[in-house]
Amino acid sequence: MGPAATTSASSETAESVSFAAEVSTAVQAQEAASEARQAPPGSPGTAQAAVAPASVLESGIPIANLAVVDGLMALPASKVDAAGVVSFSDEHSPPVQPMSASNLIFNLVTGPDSASMASECRLAVDNALREIGLDPRNYRMSYWEELVGYPGGSFMNRCITVETPLGHKMDFNADLTLRSPHVTAGGLQMLDLGLWVTASPEPAPARA
Repeated sequence: MGPAATTSASSETAESVSFAAEVSTAVQAQEAASEARQAPPGSPGTAQAAVAPASVLESGIPIANLAVVDGLMALPASKVDAAGVVSFSDEHSPPVQPMSASNLIFNLVTGPDSASMASECRLAVDNALREIGLDPRNYRMSYWEELVGYPGGSFMNRCITVETPLGHKMDFNADLTLRSPHVTAGGLQMLDLGLWVTASPEPAPARA
């Protein structure tokens, strides 16, 4: 094996080890959270949900008080008072499960920027919903980050899952939602209006 091949093999090995360490850390965090939920009430370190630390967004709006359960963040709806001041509600439902949770194994993780990213997504979608005449309080939302690995490395998949008033659910990429929240809001409206095709269309009839 020549020097170039040796260097390439070493690089691939280092990347594999690095990803394995990231996945191991994420799995350990999930196992610790699971053990905490199964322990008797009142035991040291037990909790049904961890609460992300409060801070302030770049817009000056305080970050939402987010309950984190198994890596899913439950996002309360934002509200606007008579003076036009925007804040987040103190009430939120349990996190909405991602659409594909039953089909895929998730390595859900949270980082120092997760709470601010989640709050920005909720605020952006809420504002877009208000612009088309919909009440954000009727829409449940969760934020989640998944560590995804592939042979050459890994990346973080950041998404939101939204449930409409009629019970329809859809996952959206968080970065794209922040870029075009009106597209997310429009998609949610289409779901409840029955304009979003979720089933495979009927095959076209064969020509004679």
